[in-house]
Amino acid sequence: TWAFWKLYHEWRPDVFIDNHTTNGADYQYNMTLIASQIDKQDAGVQRYMKLMLPKLETAMDQCKEAFCPYVNIHGSALDDEIVAFFESPRYSTGYTTLFGTVSFVAEAHMLKPFKDRVWATYLLMENMLKVMTETKDDLLKRGAFTVIDESKKTYWPINWQLDENSYTEIDFKGYAYEYLPSVVPGQKRLYYNRDKPVTKKVKFYNHYVVSDSVDKPFAYIIPQAWSEVVQRLEANGAMVRPANKDEKFAVECYHIAKHENVKSPYEGHFLHTTIETTTTTDTIEVRKGDFFVILPNRFALETLEPRAPDAFMAWNFFDATLQQKEWFSSYVFEETAARMLEQNAKLKAEFEAERAQNEAFANDYFQQLYWLYRHSPNFEKSFMRYPVCRIVNLTKLPID
Repeated sequence: TWAFWKLYHEWRPDVFIDNHTTNGADYQYNMTLIASQIDKQDAGVQRYMKLMLPKLETAMDQCKEAFCPYVNIHGSALDDEIVAFFESPRYSTGYTTLFGTVSFVAEAHMLKPFKDRVWATYLLMENMLKVMTETKDDLLKRGAFTVIDESKKTYWPINWQLDENSYTEIDFKGYAYEYLPSVVPGQKRLYYNRDKPVTKKVKFYNHYVVSDSVDKPFAYIIPQAWSEVVQRLEANGAMVRPANKDEKFAVECYHIAKHENVKSPYEGHFLHTTIETTTTTDTIEVRKGDFFVILPNRFALETLEPRAPDAFMAWNFFDATLQQKEWFSSYVFEETAARMLEQNAKLKAEFEAERAQNEAFANDYFQQLYWLYRHSPNFEKSFMRYPVCRIVNLTKLPID
């Protein structure tokens, strides 16, 4: 990954193609294509892809090597719909589009002869070069359209979801299929009959809508303890500067309200798949050597905002904040709890209200004492508090 980052940023290509061989279904095409999902692209790339994709399709048709969108199904039959694959930044094209590169995954079909797969891949790249040359002015100007659009932006998307009500119909060249007896007794297996080619209309769902967004901060603050995160930001072009003295700042802080984990490791991690946050304002002291991520680029936004699907939070970089390390001994804390209830009438009323409406709570000695502990000055303030804070407005920073 580090080598790929270095290579990518040294070259910073206008167009990126990741060549694959695909499985999942059988059909007549030698080649299917993932054009990086358009709704999550910046404005310049969106404009260019709408121009060049029809030209690429025409060029491939003329070479008698038509392609269709990637058939995003696995193990089941394709009946009447294809859902566009959505590549978040964990995928190569989801990553490259963070930086304004026009990106594709070429998916040659594994069941076709090797020669045919190679030829289809060659023709795709050759025609891609022809279309790039034909549309080079639009390709090279895409950044200007992005800058204009971003100057008007009031929010920045960090997650998307499929619009199930929006689709286009495409002509799909497949094979008739049937279910034959399986080697597993009493079961059926899917069988595509290549002697029965069919062409039919299918729905292509390729529209995603923004499901979460944030205001772009002036800067993020990262405590120096989290140096692994800082190194990755620097490797991806983020403007990172260390503080040269201690100083206090008014900030926005996230608190993790909910998180869920995958049940099995994925790429060596137990990913957090659902992260919900609450936001508070606070004044914190930045220590000399802590880091500011100034005017964050899109890579920084989609990795430092904890609700983003491929945030560093999702990939376990900040899991230490999810463990409560400080607790209490009940026989000692009992006296503190009694003083809290005696001296704070509002707290006592809230405590009694919780007891009245929650029978399980009212019958659980530990949970009641823990409730009081959470409301005491002794409670660990870093528990479930996301360590990266946001400076919202333009601010003078203590940097060299």
